[in-house]
Amino acid sequence: MEKKRLIGLDIFRIVAAFVVYTYHAALLFNCNFGIFKKFANMGALFMSGFFLLSGFVIFSTNKQRNLIKVSELKPFYLKRFVGLMPPYCFITLVYILFYAEETIMERLYLSPIEFLGIQSAFPALSNVLHNGGTWFISCLLFCYMLYPFFQEIVKQLSTKGKIIIIVICSIVLIVYPLVAWKLMMSLYANPFFRIPEFFIGITLSSLTDDLADKKIPSFFFSLKAFAVEMVLLIVCITLTVDTKHIVRDCTLYNCITLPFLIVMLLSLSRVECTNKTVIKVIRYLSSVTYSFYLVQFFIWSPVRSVLNRLGREDNWLKIGLSFTTCLVLSILLYEIVEKPGTKYLKKKLKKTEHA
Repeated sequence: MEKKRLIGLDIFRIVAAFVVYTYHAALLFNCNFGIFKKFANMGALFMSGFFLLSGFVIFSTNKQRNLIKVSELKPFYLKRFVGLMPPYCFITLVYILFYAEETIMERLYLSPIEFLGIQSAFPALSNVLHNGGTWFISCLLFCYMLYPFFQEIVKQLSTKGKIIIIVICSIVLIVYPLVAWKLMMSLYANPFFRIPEFFIGITLSSLTDDLADKKIPSFFFSLKAFAVEMVLLIVCITLTVDTKHIVRDCTLYNCITLPFLIVMLLSLSRVECTNKTVIKVIRYLSSVTYSFYLVQFFIWSPVRSVLNRLGREDNWLKIGLSFTTCLVLSILLYEIVEKPGTKYLKKKLKKTEHA
């Protein structure tokens, strides 16, 4: 009998990456996704899904560790750093060298902020320090810094306490964007807005352990349930968002999207597969989603040049060509920078530990 492996969270990551791509394709390349146009225009909502997923996964892989101990805490932080920084630094460098509009001295002045990964702590400079999307990694670094504290809180909570935490964080995430909108602020790249999403993911992961003994219909933890939830989300967004234009701050619609994302994450948390080939493909695609997100800023101009040479402006050609380009570049970034960079840093860290 073939061994079953969990693949649901990998599927969630792949779907989230693709939906965010549709948002960027609509915003930056004027792609039209037909009956899914309104949903694509709101595709940035799945950035919240990434933060929920990050919290969920990190708790499921570290819940047995005692991160109060320095001996456990140091390798935890180093592992997070090693996993994030190679592609982050590479993309930041490419942006600074070829896309930045500031002077060399201005970029040198800002570079410590960028290479330390703290750019999202300066919301007033978001237009300068965006770097094609590296704000996401910056926010994640802040989340990871706080994770040990969050883990110890969640471990001591009852099931009721965890539900209360999720409700409180959800209320904050629904109300806060409305207040910010009134004050003409954007929370999209704000780490202090993304941290509650990350905290919900941690708490959800812990909550699934509590629900393991509960009599919940098996259908809820299945791909079919996820498909139904995804269709319902698309329908709700399509019927609710009364606009033909790109929604630049989808956080205003958290009252709709956040509950769906939470339920979808739970539904996929126990999805398994026995087919080795399917498992390999899904896990590989999941592993390149980080790079897939980072390269999206850089593909539109080259693809536009190709279309101009072809003398064509076909909508579906734009979608197909841009998606293929994004996928190919993300695989190259993963294979040439992320994977070897991470492997090299891990070796260095091991040598340091044994020295």
